[in-house]
Amino acid sequence: MSLVASLEPCLMCSGAIVHARLRAVYFLAPAEKGPGLRRLLDLHREGPTRLNHFPDVAQLDDYAARARRQLRDFFQERR
Repeated sequence: MSLVASLEPCLMCSGAIVHARLRAVYFLAPAEKGPGLRRLLDLHREGPTRLNHFPDVAQLDDYAARARRQLRDFFQERR
């Protein structure tokens, strides 16, 4: 099973992704306000806290600006 998201998953969502053993995660815009899935995986590739599952992670660069704009506009309307 794979996940496609408009924004890179946060650390809490990343933990759920690892525990659910998703095969792949694709996202449009990178996390800017804090560490996301890629940071979590980088931190736990080796050492005593090594994770036992690493999903494939890919950013779909062609859509990053559009996804950021849509997310910004959506939340501005909600405020």
